Amino acid sequence: MSAGVLWLLLLLLGVGGSAGCGMPLEVEEDPILTGGNTPESVVDNFLRDLNSALKDPFITERETRQLWERQIAGHFAPSERLDQREAIALMLANFATGMANLAEDQTLTVEIRYEGVRLIEQQGHTARVQIVDGWLSLRQYRLVENGKRVVQRDQGRPLSEILGQKDQIIPVRRIDGQWFITEFTGP
Repeated sequence: MSAGVLWLLLLLLGVGGSAGCGMPLEVEEDPILTGGNTPESVVDNFLRDLNSALKDPFITERETRQLWERQIAGHFAPSERLDQREAIALMLANFATGMANLAEDQTLTVEIRYEGVRLIEQQGHTARVQIVDGWLSLRQYRLVENGKRVVQRDQGRPLSEILGQKDQIIPVRRIDGQWFITEFTGP
């Protein structure tokens, strides 16, 4: 996933406002070596973690966002991780601001839905993984007087439109036996 592609996806998820996180990102002394055991697992786990972060009821708390930033960034190649963590921090801060600015009777859900991931190509230490039928769903609800939730906004777009890629393919690279999402698509 190129930096531009990730930024587009993450900025789209920033629901309201444009608040920065105000947190300096330092080089981690003990960087986690998350990644995945297979090319498919790293992409699938990245999407699952991103969805979990967006559902976390405590995402408006800075400490919670910092934990998610680190977890999600762990799916990227170690040499790209700090840049990606910075992008993730901005997205989660914007998302949290949007959530905090909702009226008390409103809730919002944002989710990346997909049928799965599949390996398209693998050559040595590089591979390409496709997100199958990816879709970004955004739903805003309002609690009305009788206690029912009414949908105020229901939007969705194919992930291919958001990523600007018809094929929804994510490049991954094996480093020290683990697979990571990368911007680097060369040999």
